[in-house]
Amino acid sequence: ARLLRQTIPSCQLVIDDFGTGQSGLLLLHEIRPELIKLDRFFISGVDTAQTKRVLLAAIVSLAHVLGISVVAEGVENEAEFLVCREVGCDMAQGHFIARPIDGADMVAQRYDVVTRANQRDRRARGDDARTIRSLLDTAAPLRADAGLAEVLSVFRVSHGRACVAVVDRQGAPVGVIEEASIKRFVYASDAAAGERAETGDFRLADYLTRCMIADIGTPIDTILAGQAAREWDPCVLITEAGHHAGALSREAMLRILNQRRLLAAQNQNPLTRLPGNISIADWISEVSAGPDPAALIYIDFDNFKAFNDAFGFRQGDRAIMLFVDQMRTQFATAECFLGHVGGDDFFIGLRGADPGAARARVAELLAGFAAGASSFYPPDVRRRGMVEIADRDGKHRLVPLLCASAAIVALPAGQRSVSLDEISAELAALKHSAKLAPEKISVLELGAPASAF
Repeated sequence: ARLLRQTIPSCQLVIDDFGTGQSGLLLLHEIRPELIKLDRFFISGVDTAQTKRVLLAAIVSLAHVLGISVVAEGVENEAEFLVCREVGCDMAQGHFIARPIDGADMVAQRYDVVTRANQRDRRARGDDARTIRSLLDTAAPLRADAGLAEVLSVFRVSHGRACVAVVDRQGAPVGVIEEASIKRFVYASDAAAGERAETGDFRLADYLTRCMIADIGTPIDTILAGQAAREWDPCVLITEAGHHAGALSREAMLRILNQRRLLAAQNQNPLTRLPGNISIADWISEVSAGPDPAALIYIDFDNFKAFNDAFGFRQGDRAIMLFVDQMRTQFATAECFLGHVGGDDFFIGLRGADPGAARARVAELLAGFAAGASSFYPPDVRRRGMVEIADRDGKHRLVPLLCASAAIVALPAGQRSVSLDEISAELAALKHSAKLAPEKISVLELGAPASAF
């Protein structure tokens, strides 16, 4: 890898079928590629397999922390495409987009099927994309084969710009050139700089700084998380349709981060750090006014008071955080909204989810929480499945172990007029029937009768 980069300065190294066989983390460390192509295994059925979704999101996040772009390989349908985009994949290929072609010159700049899928998918990325676009530095980038004279000229007229984006022949970003890295040339005499430029000794590739590259549709939170893990790049290079669109400066990212911290501090639960009722109401109002399907999920602990009475409030807080950690793990993608109503009541919002898929994901969450919560009890209580408590009158009685129940209101696709008050009333009514259901789940699709599981 080192020899290739020395011989061909503009070359980019790619790991194919990453995640299987010998294309693993060791190879990622050894050759430090510019791009990885994820094996089809991680993409197939990712829209319905929660474990794959979590794995995919983790791999993409790791790659971005290392400054590596990610291609989702073998995307076969729109649902897989949307999940890949939500978790931050930079590019995608597969039969959903186009059939195999013979040469790079046959690759289209835009594909109608992708445009239509993005138009149908009206998710939160729109607001993030507009914010990113408004803050982009759209100064013209340098080509990777640019000479020293051109590089010095750019910095000479850039009026304090600390770095400039560098792209390959196809217009895709490969990194940035920082003024500090070529300081000795910047402060050399014009004659000396020109002489060195004419000798051909200078190679721009030798002075590149690799930084995070993200598509314009990448959620801002994903970019900020990646930057925090990388200890902040000079900038993030933003692409659109695979081509350089501009640079998001460190100052712009810090401005966004500070704004989000202020908003979050105004409305979040101090224990769980999840958004509170104001944010939950805003999210429900936004999604209920749109045409896309969605699932609104109200989750309440069962037997929580008995648990607190038996083990104390500190164990109660630990049980709450156990649930929150599991919820964050299982609903760790951009289409999910997580909120804390208060106490032992929580809210999950899923954009684009049908009732069946929402019920399956919630059932997995409830089962995991019940299993985890059982670990708080002594072995004899777990075997019995009941805990003995004393009520206010001092009488002892047996109460089932801690678990949770969920009410789900499904909003079908299409235009609708439903108020926040109506949705809240439906969730409250379903909450009681969910506690009596065998699987602790009650589902109502607006326009259809409720069903309990």
